[in-house]
Amino acid sequence: MRAGVGGRWCRFLAIGAAGVYVQMSSLMFLREALGLSVLPAAAAAVEIAILHNFFWHLHWTWAVPRESLTPKSIFERLWQFNLTNGVISIATSVGFTRLYMEAFGMHYLAANLLAIGAGTLANFAAAELIVFRPHLRKERITS
Repeated sequence: MRAGVGGRWCRFLAIGAAGVYVQMSSLMFLREALGLSVLPAAAAAVEIAILHNFFWHLHWTWAVPRESLTPKSIFERLWQFNLTNGVISIATSVGFTRLYMEAFGMHYLAANLLAIGAGTLANFAAAELIVFRPHLRKERITS
């Protein structure tokens, strides 16, 4: 049974919460253990979280049927997810992290945590309208 948009929104937020943990812990590791500067570390941490979130969204939020998952279809969706959610997330995370640090003197972790929220609705809309739903409608028509 497929979830409606409200159910997908709730699942998206649940996975996003786990993604926040992945992103924040990655950022802290890249910054503190590896010594990367904040903004490159933030961009890399976003990509790590994007990969985490993509696979959970693929299998749970939008529950793409297993029979329609081929390496090619997974790669195409991952590419689209990176071009939409990845770009939105990196732009908002890096841009707002920098803004909050410079304008308000915030610690990089607090600034990044606030920055994550800036792109949430845009990321859901991109995944819903571009990455997952159109493919699922097309698969139902051809099946």
